Amino acid sequence: MALFGLSREKRAYRTFFKKTGIQITEEPLRSVNEDLSNELEELHYTSRTHPQKSIPRLEKLKKLYPNIPVIKNFLFAAYSLSGKKEKALKTLEETLEKHPKYVFGVSNKILNINDKEELKKHEHLLGSPKDIREFEGYDKPVHISAFTNYHLTLIHFELMMGNEEAAIQKLDTLIDLEVEKEFIESIVDRIVKYRIEKMMESMKQMGKSTITAKSDQTVFLDHIGIAPKLNHPELNIFYQKSTSDFSEDDFTLVESLPKETLILDLENIVEDSIRRWDEFRMEDYDESRYEFFIHALYWLGDLKSTKSLNKVLNLLRMGEEFVDYWMADMHEQYFYPTLYYLGESQLGELKNFILEDKIYSYYRLHASNIASQVAIHQPSRRDEVIQWYEDVFDYLLKNPENNSLIDTRFIGFMISNIIDFRGIELLDSIEKLDKKGWVQKNIQGDFEEIQKLLNEPFHESERNPLPLNIREFYSEEYQERKVERPPLSDLDRSLLNQLTNPTKAEELVFKKQMKQVSSIFSPNKDSEYLDEEEDEEYHTPKTVVNATKKVGRNDPCPCGSGKKYKKCCINK
Repeated sequence: MALFGLSREKRAYRTFFKKTGIQITEEPLRSVNEDLSNELEELHYTSRTHPQKSIPRLEKLKKLYPNIPVIKNFLFAAYSLSGKKEKALKTLEETLEKHPKYVFGVSNKILNINDKEELKKHEHLLGSPKDIREFEGYDKPVHISAFTNYHLTLIHFELMMGNEEAAIQKLDTLIDLEVEKEFIESIVDRIVKYRIEKMMESMKQMGKSTITAKSDQTVFLDHIGIAPKLNHPELNIFYQKSTSDFSEDDFTLVESLPKETLILDLENIVEDSIRRWDEFRMEDYDESRYEFFIHALYWLGDLKSTKSLNKVLNLLRMGEEFVDYWMADMHEQYFYPTLYYLGESQLGELKNFILEDKIYSYYRLHASNIASQVAIHQPSRRDEVIQWYEDVFDYLLKNPENNSLIDTRFIGFMISNIIDFRGIELLDSIEKLDKKGWVQKNIQGDFEEIQKLLNEPFHESERNPLPLNIREFYSEEYQERKVERPPLSDLDRSLLNQLTNPTKAEELVFKKQMKQVSSIFSPNKDSEYLDEEEDEEYHTPKTVVNATKKVGRNDPCPCGSGKKYKKCCINK
């Protein structure tokens, strides 16, 4: 058959075979009878969507067919997703013992090790040399799923060992093989996460100029061991439903309540998360009962209850353990719209908050983000925002010994906020900070690079949209109004051009890294990082699985990492 008659994938496989001698196939490699094969295909789906339900059948099949490793693999997934960690690990170890050349068993083991020394001890599992044919055979075709899974495992291993270049090369191989876009994106995210973690670690090691102010609990309210007594008992529904389960009837009910007493109740509910913190922290998070104060935040924001600002800021004053328990890494998304509506007319209060001692720098940055967005949403107030930043920087410069306040990461990301609205008027102040050694090059580049960014034309992608009504707070539809980032800026291109003949993988990782660094404190969801042209270039049909089982924040992550969902793939 002529090459032009083949699909893009098969052309890629043929080219890869000529280059490496490895034959890739998409055809099922059946090693069991057709009836069992059909049942296993169904169990592959149900072990992930209805894991608890699939376990009895998988356990039975495991006894009937002890030499078929895929059954153990599905059982491992079902145990993991059902929270049966010990059984999952026992099944995995049994798989490795009886089927040491089963690539998915090896992958599950390696991908769940996140300690470098521990990983070195298990390096032998990957084979020597690290070649998929060590598992599948040198004279047999390799199924694309086994190849991609093994390559993902190698990428994890290389990143853990600090071999980023080797990981990039393996990503290039997967791109050349026309692997589906979602899989490529997930690997790009891994590499970008590795780079950013390395960047943050580098900043920690840069000497005394890098100081991270940790937060202590700074809000103390009278302890009450029971739920608050409300003016409107109807609001107890907040303690009974997650935000995703809130119905139209629930909206109508709350909207019918008188505003003044409703706001008092909402403030009381917000403070309940602080008053009963000692009780709540001893329990596993249950989103059906514990999103009560997220409901309250949404309604306070929609009602624009400006007098409630400091009660909302008190949540951030409580510190990292508190915010992490209630919101994990969703705090930017939860706080942004409410803080904007409550704080945009009280920038002075936000300035006082940002200059308080002993508040975690990432949480102080919420105030900077609001000021920046005021300049974007309300251009007539630009001078007011410029003066706001001048006052903040002036205070920092006058208090250089305040180690609970001077944090170079905090300063760097404030400069990112200024770049968002192109606050060129603040260049002199930024230069003063730079002369103090407080401007970290790892975030927005050196002073010259910052100057270039400030002189770039403003683009609408810097505007973080806001919900127009309470229903948009809940649905998050307002985030769909976020404008896509433009093509690479001149500075981004100059940085990319410093790479020698960058590969497709290097370009993808670089672009995602630039976007991630510049929006690390943005409360809005990341948009697709491939534009239409790139989407076409790397396009493969999407495979979508509609899981009917909702994964809770504290459930094991469906990706099989072993971490809780809120600590792993909750935003992916």
